[in-house]
Amino acid sequence: MDGRVKTLKKEAAGAELRLSATSGVLLGMTWRGREMLRAASALFSLGMLAEDGVMTVLDSRRFEDWRVQTRPSGVRIEAGGCADYPSLRVRVDVRGADGGVFRFRPRVTGVPTTARLCWLAAPIVELPGDGELFWPRTSGTLVKGAALQKPMRTYGWPNNQGGGQYPGLAPMQFMAYMRDGLGLYVAAEDRQHGPKQLEYGCGAEPTALQLQVQAFTGCAAGEDYAPDWDVVLRPFGGDWMDAAALYRGWLKRDRTLPVLPRNYPSWLATSPIVMCTMVRGDHRITEEPNEFFPLARILPPLRRYRALLDSRVMVLLMRWEGTSPWAPPYIWPPLGCAEAFAEFSQTVHDEGDLMGVYASGVAWTQYSKIGRYDRQQDCDEALLSHMVRGPKGELEAACCSSIRFGYDLCVAENWPRRVVKDEIRKVADAGVDFCQFFDQNQGGDARYCFAAHHQHPPTPGAWSTQAMQSLQAECCDTLCGMSSPMLLGTEAEAAEPYLAGLALNDSRFTYGYNVGMPVPAYSFVFHEYVATFMGNQCGVDRQFDFQRCPDNLLYRTAWGFTAGYLLSMNLGPGGLLHWGAASPWDEPLPEQEPAVTLLKNLNQVRRHYPDFLLHGRMEKPCLHCECGEFSVYFLGGRCEQVPAVMLSAWRNRAGARLELLVNYTRQAQRVVMHCPQGWRLHSSAPAALRENGAFELPALTALALKVVRTKTTQ
Repeated sequence: MDGRVKTLKKEAAGAELRLSATSGVLLGMTWRGREMLRAASALFSLGMLAEDGVMTVLDSRRFEDWRVQTRPSGVRIEAGGCADYPSLRVRVDVRGADGGVFRFRPRVTGVPTTARLCWLAAPIVELPGDGELFWPRTSGTLVKGAALQKPMRTYGWPNNQGGGQYPGLAPMQFMAYMRDGLGLYVAAEDRQHGPKQLEYGCGAEPTALQLQVQAFTGCAAGEDYAPDWDVVLRPFGGDWMDAAALYRGWLKRDRTLPVLPRNYPSWLATSPIVMCTMVRGDHRITEEPNEFFPLARILPPLRRYRALLDSRVMVLLMRWEGTSPWAPPYIWPPLGCAEAFAEFSQTVHDEGDLMGVYASGVAWTQYSKIGRYDRQQDCDEALLSHMVRGPKGELEAACCSSIRFGYDLCVAENWPRRVVKDEIRKVADAGVDFCQFFDQNQGGDARYCFAAHHQHPPTPGAWSTQAMQSLQAECCDTLCGMSSPMLLGTEAEAAEPYLAGLALNDSRFTYGYNVGMPVPAYSFVFHEYVATFMGNQCGVDRQFDFQRCPDNLLYRTAWGFTAGYLLSMNLGPGGLLHWGAASPWDEPLPEQEPAVTLLKNLNQVRRHYPDFLLHGRMEKPCLHCECGEFSVYFLGGRCEQVPAVMLSAWRNRAGARLELLVNYTRQAQRVVMHCPQGWRLHSSAPAALRENGAFELPALTALALKVVRTKTTQ
């Protein structure tokens, strides 16, 4: 690099972007007198698939011929002369826009007929590694310190479910980096919602942080790539909520979003508590029925918790299928028989409660590894042709291979779509209120398929999102045609393009603890469009130190409540509350009374404010809360200090504002509230609180405070 620089300024916002005049790489960005970037090692990275399906990852350093031109609209960067693919040319147009936004749009031409452009990441962004990254995995995750220092991840089949897969475990297509009150927002403004990997890793130097938005092209061999959307970089002030507000402002114009207010079944406004109940095995998945089968054995704990919680309860059955646990696509008839299932469901409904079931997504089971279930004789060549294929024509499932041997089904093929709708119809016929059919299709995702003989391009692209969207729409149409109010859902927060079809979903916010700390960015962006429950909390036994942090269940329950999620609990041995699904049944159980008390108290508040906590929008709190701290201990010795009183803010459709405080600890907490200029507590707030802002919040309780703007004088 010879040091020559092309500068792109946005004077109105005070932002200046500097590019190399010889290779186009991002050299820096200044805003408010601060340097936001580090010099990047490359401008772009891409994955090329050869005829044999072998992937070659190249970056811009492999290109020898460069031209960087200043144009009226910005800067055009062109690269060629790649020894691996001599005809290949990559162009990146960079332009400034209002608000200090810099837009990047690539174009790739000259792809040889012997290769496919699988994915492209442009631009590559490098940052100092001493800040904090917002990563859009599940609810949203803040990552910092040593957790940022990992190799950059690029796509590898079939394990595309890891990392920041959008639309999937990453339900939003933006990242943000924050440092000392300033941040950089990095987003894909793709309204076709094509698949992407939003990834982070080490930069050119170990202390640098690199961000990539790896966009899949949907291209055939020899096909050029010309997306109609931009990757945007935008400096901002604030924290992850300010970045999420930028994304929320952009998505308002997305035509795939549900119409507001969403037309939910009336029972959702009653805020039932979800009771996840396994009927086979314990923490181990087996075919052996446990103490909750026959299903009538669930009724005593159901009745007990209904009374203790003073709430409706949704029984959410796990491992109930008569086929085998986690043996898709077939889930009907239920374990035992359909008649016994119907009798149990009728009793649940007669007593005022609700019925839900898990399923295992869009996949095919050849045989179960935990039981006798075997469908190998049914899988002829015709059926095999509908399976997802890898770049080399491989047949391999993306998940759950320890439980079953099988394959993933391609949702663009007709036969899998018919089977999915048929199974959903059978469940709806039984009067079930909620079916998490797309469990294991985390976020509602469609598996990446490269099959050349299918009814889609031979590379993942927007077609896969559209295929899953249309399948979910057809499932909803099927239910509508039956006059069934049953809701459909998925494992983890439903990704943006799937909100319309998946109205109630099973949060996996706890996944964030694996690399950092979860934040409710998903609720901030999408809460008014979709309902979410706080999930079955699977995996927490591999995260939290239950001995050093016995109240982690209280902490997680409060987290779900302040995120606006419906509350949930897991039934363990003896019909008692457990830490989470798949937590060992021989592990000492959490203390029951505090957990029940907190669930009851929080749900009473939730039930009282459906206009905020079901139909409302999360906002950045205007109240500032001073309180003590709570220590969250994880296995491996990690400890995070978090506020002992959680705070979240909500706005209903009429514009009223509600701020929630939750003391999830077993001791009363002294709280000092500060109301910023321009705001005041509503007259309904306790008088002492309005006078001096200091009060004690009792243990295991929540306080809802209405906040209003003060009148200004002219």
